[in-house]
Amino acid sequence: KIEMEGMSIEYKNVKFNVDIPDERFKFTPPEGAELISSGKMTTSKNIDEVQKDVSFKILVPKYTAGLELQNAMATKQKINGEDVETVILSYGDSGELAIAETNDNKPLMIPENDSNTITLKNGVKARISDSGDMKMMMFEYNGIKVIIMGKLDKDELIKIANSMIE
Repeated sequence: KIEMEGMSIEYKNVKFNVDIPDERFKFTPPEGAELISSGKMTTSKNIDEVQKDVSFKILVPKYTAGLELQNAMATKQKINGEDVETVILSYGDSGELAIAETNDNKPLMIPENDSNTITLKNGVKARISDSGDMKMMMFEYNGIKVIIMGKLDKDELIKIANSMIE
């Protein structure tokens, strides 16, 4: 029985370690259903472990504003017949910084004459946006699309992005 804030939940006839046949967990899609996406996911606190599961070189920031890597995740998906790989690097105890990298074939359009467009190291164009305390930067480098999101100021995001570009 669980009681909290005027609410009570009571479980009766609870059984533990019950043998449930595997057949109960098999899913058969209805006739005519089409698979749109399928894939696999790897998570680790070690970027080298995740690197093994993607075909592109993960752009690891050399500068992280003092935030430590908490988790690295790689996904491989087949979306509408196209193989898409994505890596997400999470930094900071409270998710202060997240970096997503993908090798999809969609072009990243960064307008040239926009006040939110900046030039990073080696002439790489980036777009930065501000939504309250959350900032986001997008750029493409060596065919990898990168999105950096964080509760950091614009200058810190620029330092992080530049540390990913060789």
